[in-house]
Amino acid sequence: MSKISKVFGGLFLIVAIIVFGFNPAEATSQRLKGMGMDADTYWMIQKDSAFIGFNPAHLKQLPDLIYGTPGSAGIFISPMDALKVKFSTGGSVDFSGFQQDPNNTSLTREQIALTAVYSMGNMDFGLKAGYACASDVDDSTGTETDYGRSLIDTKAGFFMDLGSGKNIDAALGMKFWKISDTAAGTDVYQAGTVDLLAMARFNMATSETNKIHAFAQINMDNRSDTLGAADEVVDKDMKLTLGVSDEMNLNKTSLVYFGLMYDTNGNTYDAGTEVKSRSSNLNLAMGVEAMFIENLTARFGANRTLMSFASNEQAETSSIDDGAATNAAIGMSYKLGNVKLEWNLNYGLFTTGPSVISGGGANLTNTTADFIILYIF
Repeated sequence: MSKISKVFGGLFLIVAIIVFGFNPAEATSQRLKGMGMDADTYWMIQKDSAFIGFNPAHLKQLPDLIYGTPGSAGIFISPMDALKVKFSTGGSVDFSGFQQDPNNTSLTREQIALTAVYSMGNMDFGLKAGYACASDVDDSTGTETDYGRSLIDTKAGFFMDLGSGKNIDAALGMKFWKISDTAAGTDVYQAGTVDLLAMARFNMATSETNKIHAFAQINMDNRSDTLGAADEVVDKDMKLTLGVSDEMNLNKTSLVYFGLMYDTNGNTYDAGTEVKSRSSNLNLAMGVEAMFIENLTARFGANRTLMSFASNEQAETSSIDDGAATNAAIGMSYKLGNVKLEWNLNYGLFTTGPSVISGGGANLTNTTADFIILYIF
């Protein structure tokens, strides 16, 4: 079957997915969620990497595929050997904190993104550009109002093979937020709302089955706004993340990983009185993936916060919590020809247990699951 025929077959499958009504999920991260990972810990493994969320250059490591749900769809395709492109639409963006009324829900109305990677020798170079906009939804009346919220998301990265089982990747990213109150007939803009990100990861194979990863990332988020000179608010965050992980690929279908991650976040808030606060967390993550019968793969993982620290300079308070919660997940996938189904059970059930046991856990009547179907060609 030609690649063009496979692409059309995949597009037909996407229509079928929409009819069946699966919940939205991101194709390249669904597998990792089933191993207990989240957006902060995807860096812990490299096999079939979904690391493109950190570094667009990792798009080269993924197969050509099409995915889709009622909330999102995308295609990964290689127009030529040295070039791979991803186009996606739909999904959600976190506009929390930008609502005109904090009691409202911020609803993503449109999101598109284009990622491209070009290979040259032992290096892959990746670029990503995305756009999203959102509106406010009044939770009490359901009324939707457009306040001109938008986001431009850009990122550039590279991956370099150093030889002898060693490689390195790094990326820089910028997010430009625009918030204007056009509905109220006034010009109100979020000033200085630019987020900066820089990350690097070093990967080293210590044996045929074992890899060590060392990771560092710094985020600088700015939520300051100018509503007029008298109402200027400064709200800035700086977060540093450091981590190390061990990835063991026991065979082509089995993987075990564990890793430690430390992050520290400092916030400065000034709406007339400057307040500085800081928080730190130490997390342990581990997970397993194995094919236990032909074409059926099972996954399980857990992420535990070993220690949390928080302090507030103005209130002169600090606290240490060494008994924080554990998040766990279970996932499965089944592959039939070019079609692959990924499934994850919701994390709330595993975090605190069902309410009939713990008295405050997940309500089984509200149990949800993430599904996604991929067409790999």
